[in-house]
Amino acid sequence: MKIVIASDSFKGSATSLEIATYLESGIRRVIKEEDCEIVKVPIADGGEGTLETIQLIHNIKTINVSVLDPLQRVIQAQIGQLEEDTFIIEMAQASGITLLEDHELDPYKSTSYGTGQLIKHCLDLGAKKIIIGIGGSATNDGGMGLAQALGIKFFDENNIELPISGSSILEVHRFDYTDIDKRIKDVSITILSDVTNPLCGLNGASQVFGPQKGLSKIDIERFDKALYSFGKLINEELMNKEGTGAAGGVGFILQALFNGQLTSGVDEILKLIEFEKIIENADLIITGEGHLDSQSLGGKAITGILKYAQHAHVPVIVIAGSIPNDLSKFYDVGFDLILSIINGIQSLQEAMTQVQSLVENCGESIIRAYQLKERGK
Repeated sequence: MKIVIASDSFKGSATSLEIATYLESGIRRVIKEEDCEIVKVPIADGGEGTLETIQLIHNIKTINVSVLDPLQRVIQAQIGQLEEDTFIIEMAQASGITLLEDHELDPYKSTSYGTGQLIKHCLDLGAKKIIIGIGGSATNDGGMGLAQALGIKFFDENNIELPISGSSILEVHRFDYTDIDKRIKDVSITILSDVTNPLCGLNGASQVFGPQKGLSKIDIERFDKALYSFGKLINEELMNKEGTGAAGGVGFILQALFNGQLTSGVDEILKLIEFEKIIENADLIITGEGHLDSQSLGGKAITGILKYAQHAHVPVIVIAGSIPNDLSKFYDVGFDLILSIINGIQSLQEAMTQVQSLVENCGESIIRAYQLKERGK
């Protein structure tokens, strides 16, 4: 028997690889190593853990880089080198929300400048292709900081150059790319994202993702109007395109000014790690994520894995920390079983602190249920 475990991380509780390890421990309570091969595959979708996922599968070279975090403090981040002129960047390492404490979340201050620094460092190393995962950001600056790091200048209505700050998006009147790093024109940029939201509007960056980044209701309206004006200034035709609202507008700026090409994060990651080969001759795939909801069917890791599983005719079980009351949409698209790791009544905090035991118990339940199925044949 062969089981492939490929779960997304449970954010704030456990990494992708930790979830896989916990599931394996539960399965091993029931079935011995000689009777079952378990393949653990770390998974990411362009957000936090993307670089680690590629590194664990392909053992690529990683390079340490000093950059500014969202609040312009110097930190160490990494870039990955896939080939001599091909690099992978994880925005979350430089501009990620996990770099900030809850009380530090403030889109008026947070900037994507550090991500631009990562891109610039790739240029210094001779990059001709850059793959950039833009999930998990703390910013809502339209990608202005990123652009500033690459030489683009922004000005207010009095023609005063705007500083590196999240609030600068509220005052942009014009921009000048005379001093843009010319090397960027010769680079192919692939953007990895699981977000389909446009730059602004009811489903835009500020409205949908602003609250988790620290925006109040009034702030949301201000930033949404600012991103609308910014979109019209930079590229009005592009601003309503799906994915331009990713990472607070970084998905927009990379396409509008740097000719970036947006693609599904999880699809690209699964292709890079050659997931099709990994699941050859598999009897079961177990995947999962911390919170299962309607967005989970819109380009998240579990849906990317399901595509490969269906092509290979392998059943898929999903585990999650929380699941909706109505699971019909998940079963309709082809998942075989959906399980919550939570037993009984628990608070979110309790579940997060007990994630190891909960996932181990879930792993045991899965394999026992699978054995029942096999005995019924």
